Amino acid sequence: EETGKLVRCFYRGPLGKEEKEYVDADTFMQGFPEEKGAIEKRMHQLPVPISDGAAISDWMRWKNHGNVLVTPAGCRSCMSDLDMTEDQQQVYYPETTTSDFVFGLEGTTEKQARTLLAQEPLNGLSFIGTAVPAFMGMDGDALADSLCEMGHQSLYFDADGFHDGLYGLSQAELTWARHGANGMTKEKGKVVQILGYSPLLGGDLRAIDEGISFLKSLGYEVVFDGETPLIEKPVLNWVISTAGIAAGRWMEAHLGIPLLIAYPVGDHAWNTWKKNVTDLIEAGMGKRQLQIHRMDIPKTKEEKLLFVGDPVQIMGKAHNYWHEGYGNITLASLAWSKETASIIRNAPGGERFQIFHSLEELWMAKEGADTVFCDPILFPFFAGKKCIARPWGLLSGRRAVHR
Repeated sequence: EETGKLVRCFYRGPLGKEEKEYVDADTFMQGFPEEKGAIEKRMHQLPVPISDGAAISDWMRWKNHGNVLVTPAGCRSCMSDLDMTEDQQQVYYPETTTSDFVFGLEGTTEKQARTLLAQEPLNGLSFIGTAVPAFMGMDGDALADSLCEMGHQSLYFDADGFHDGLYGLSQAELTWARHGANGMTKEKGKVVQILGYSPLLGGDLRAIDEGISFLKSLGYEVVFDGETPLIEKPVLNWVISTAGIAAGRWMEAHLGIPLLIAYPVGDHAWNTWKKNVTDLIEAGMGKRQLQIHRMDIPKTKEEKLLFVGDPVQIMGKAHNYWHEGYGNITLASLAWSKETASIIRNAPGGERFQIFHSLEELWMAKEGADTVFCDPILFPFFAGKKCIARPWGLLSGRRAVHR
């Protein structure tokens, strides 16, 4: 009242409907004065990145396995309508009642999960946390264990809806690695596992076709974590995006599985990658990573380049330009939280990255660039610069998949 601004509270969701002030959306909108003017089409703030839960569901595509987003329907719709890729199948949510928000979601979720497994040809379910159970508190591991006791495969991924997809997927892959370690044999099979790939965050798979073809030519099966549970240890873990680093490093340290963190671009990088693959597999141990390291390469190009995106992937792209003589290169990546910032710092060459949390923090990098490689959703911010599309699903969700 003191500001003279009209502010109304819109109650929504299962709890909002219990409020005496609750009205439906149409009635609510009728209480506002007629719109005047127009919103200026300028980018004033960063787009909100996709959530941890949406990224986990996009990645977890185990055959004959369902994903359960432990959330009311409205929250599920926000993710399915905006973040998730449209080809996702077998994604569910529990039908909640008001009492569930008093006594907990475990009972209802377990009961409906058992019914679902009895009705659908599924081998198991993954439960993915969201903001609601994070606020209330939920024993997700006990929920998953109850299905395992029935002979089903089940895991709980402890997302909370307040972290971005990069952090969420990083933690989920680490959980998957630790869980899968219990069922692996000590012997290594003829398998190479790719970590860090999902349709949203991993980019176009055609970019790594050369690597997959090379591995198959050596006689190795290539599998993706989140899609294929392993029985035998892989001879190599190949990380192609930042989300897979934590799992890869854990498996290298605890299981002795060789680790290669690289997103190669260009002939030089691919030739080095192939040598690293053969060396690591032959040694049966060790780790290698791709990053800018040759400071003696002649700098013949004056153009200033800025790369914005996933640290592992833009490092691969920048590494290629570095070897072509571009010496003025800046790397930048978004950190929605301090946890994501730590992941970026621990990526190969992480000390080179400008970590930004807002458009203001990205401004200095913008001013020093001639050409910018970034997701098209940022093009308005970089108006006046030469922009080259490098879609990044963390920022533009499923729109990045179609670009």
